[in-house]
Amino acid sequence: MILVDYSGSMFASIHVELNRSKGNPYSKDFLRHILISQLRSYNKKFKEQFGQMVICLEGGYCWRKDFFPNYKALRAQARIDSGIDWKKIFEDMNDITAELIEYLPYKFIKVQGLEADDEIAILAMKSQEIQEEDIMGNVDPVMIISNDKDYKQLHKYKFINQYLPQKGTVYREKDPSFALLDLIVHGDKADGIPNINSNINTFVDGERQKAVASNLMRELTNKGIGILTEEQMKRYAENETLISFDKIPEEYYKKVIDEYNKPKSYSKMKLFNYLAKNKLREQIDRIEDF
Repeated sequence: MILVDYSGSMFASIHVELNRSKGNPYSKDFLRHILISQLRSYNKKFKEQFGQMVICLEGGYCWRKDFFPNYKALRAQARIDSGIDWKKIFEDMNDITAELIEYLPYKFIKVQGLEADDEIAILAMKSQEIQEEDIMGNVDPVMIISNDKDYKQLHKYKFINQYLPQKGTVYREKDPSFALLDLIVHGDKADGIPNINSNINTFVDGERQKAVASNLMRELTNKGIGILTEEQMKRYAENETLISFDKIPEEYYKKVIDEYNKPKSYSKMKLFNYLAKNKLREQIDRIEDF
């Protein structure tokens, strides 16, 4: 199974292409070409070894905001500061995504309350659980397509791999447990999550984080989290809830699996007509890659 972090992977590609094409006006056709070309290339690259491709979409309001209202609160300002008209891009991307759901052969997963990485984590973890129970020893490897470091924790499963689009390389974390521990302890500024020595609202309050001792990770590895102070333990638990995929509420598992099990209809002729209508000649020439 190929699991694509749609927003994460696509926005990274869009950003690169926009920077590369400076001086050329942005257009919806330009965006459509990027999205379709990327998905086709991922499928061609990995379908023989990993099978069906599944596109995971953002499900809107995320459950983490109920736990931590300032989760990813600074991203909107970062988009404004970028100078790119992301509002227009989001609108166009929503329209094009609806087209892709209708015409492309891939399954699209969208569950209200989940981020794409939650959906990917659930599908990936459940696939590995099924394999462990398979007395025949059958193995269906998983390829996650995303640049996101959060997926390192899933590399504890032998048959889960990750492709980093920005680097164009397949990556496997050597010590997934340590990577998760490190992320929980140091936080994730991109998501607005401070380290365990800092108040959880540090970033939105415009404050600086308190430094984490250079030897703390070694101490935690050797002695466990029991060495943390009461306040550090409180912050550790908060960060773990926001970062560890094992903390995804159980209620969402069935919703993701049910969404995945929905039948997908596909017509190559409909896809051909769609590509022709949008003058995507290059994609028509490579229609067998979809």
